Formats: sequence, structure tokens, C-alpha cells
Amino acid sequence: MTLLLHAKIEVRDSGIEGKGLFAKAPFIKGERFKAASGEHCWVTMTDAEFQAYIKTIDSYDAVYFGNHGCDPNTASVNDERVALRDIATGEELTIDYAEHSPKT
Repeated sequence: MTLLLHAKIEVRDSGIEGKGLFAKAPFIKGERFKAASGEHCWVTMTDAEFQAYIKTIDSYDAVYFGNHGCDPNTASVNDERVALRDIATGEELTIDYAEHSPKT
């Protein structure tokens, strides 16, 4: 799996969990972007499927480093993210994991 991070995003240690995606430059509210480009796609999977999936990917895969936030600053729109508010340089990019969970 080959991924290329967005030019305004870097992977760093996170205070939330492990590694995270951080803004290297500001994002403005409503800005749409892909965290990474390359060989990946967004899918909905169960917790068990996700645990099996992460064992198959490179540990530096940008998708793996996206952390959950109870008050997320990005949301998924199709295969992109959208900034829900202005995001400052150095701020961690977060998303609500519930967006990617199966609806039951």
C-alpha cells in the first residue's frame, strides 16, 4: 500500500492516542482535502474487520493515524475530509469514528 500525505499534513506523536495527523499549515472552515492519496479507499467495517485490516497495513499508513475526537474538527464527505472550523497550524486533525461504523 503506497500513500502520499497531503502537503499540509504530517504524522506526529499524539496526546490522544499513539500517532496522529497534524496540520503543517492552517485549514479554513469548509476547506476540502484528502489526508492522503494513493492506494486506499474508504470502507465501512466492523470493529473485528478493522482489527484484522490494521494488521495488514504498513504502520505508517496515514489512514491508521487518524484519531477520534468527541468534538472533531474534520468530517468525511465522500472520499474527502472537510474542515468543520478553522484549524490552526500544529493542531491535530480529528474525525468522529462513528462516521465509519456500520449503522444498525
